[in-house]
Amino acid sequence: MAQSPLKKATRNFLRHKPGMIGLAIVLFFIFLAIFAPILAPVDPFAQDNTLKFLPPFWMEGAKWPHILGTDILGRDVLSRLLYGARLSLMIGFISVGVGASVGIPMGMISGFIGGMVDTLIMRITDVMLAFPSILLAVCIVAILGPSLENAMIAIGIVAIPTYARVVRASVLSEKEKEYVTADIALGRKRFNILFKAILPNVFSPLLVIGTLSFAGAVLEAAGLSFIGLGAQPPVPEWGALLFEGKTYVFNAPWLIIFPGLAILFTVIGFNLFGDALRDVFDPKSING
Repeated sequence: MAQSPLKKATRNFLRHKPGMIGLAIVLFFIFLAIFAPILAPVDPFAQDNTLKFLPPFWMEGAKWPHILGTDILGRDVLSRLLYGARLSLMIGFISVGVGASVGIPMGMISGFIGGMVDTLIMRITDVMLAFPSILLAVCIVAILGPSLENAMIAIGIVAIPTYARVVRASVLSEKEKEYVTADIALGRKRFNILFKAILPNVFSPLLVIGTLSFAGAVLEAAGLSFIGLGAQPPVPEWGALLFEGKTYVFNAPWLIIFPGLAILFTVIGFNLFGDALRDVFDPKSING
């Protein structure tokens, strides 16, 4: 009995070791974000000058419950990292949502209608892609003003061309297939054909690009916060923690090591997961 494409993709994913590692990392950070209020040993904003610059648990002078040390204001590093996971994942979800909600309709309309509409939309995306993503995000945040909310908007806007071009390419391929030709011949409205018939069939590349964009959003948000254009103190976003700790890199290196590792493993996890999805949803893989 033949398996459905989804079952084959699931089977292939379960055999994809890097993808399973990436999924485990992603689920781990999601778990930390969800249960941060329970897992955090103390209030992440609580200050105590008598506890400032406590080292991590393996160094002399460490104190319980500050197992990852404290910062210059005596705030617990572990608690701030856990709450930072919430912020960083929220940034990823909202940024991907902004980029997808604008880029997907643009790409679908561009690929399906064609002509001058297609040319106009693609030239807009070309202009946006002409700038490095982080530079474009910096320009947008500089206009809107430094804040976590504006950083999420900027990162989402930067992702729009990627979604638009990927969706356009998929729609151009799908609209030549027989089921679309049959719908047109039956007189179905273009809107219904586009969003009810074609969209479900271009979901696979969207899932892949969304996962990979999530990793990029976390990294770009950290970069914006590190240069002072993203989350503002005392918000415990990972990039902001790096910004706060860079002054004390030699006196208290744990202030940048732990946020840096959190960013690193989150990006690696989502990239491994996204690469695995790209592999398993490849037609050759599914049909194999």
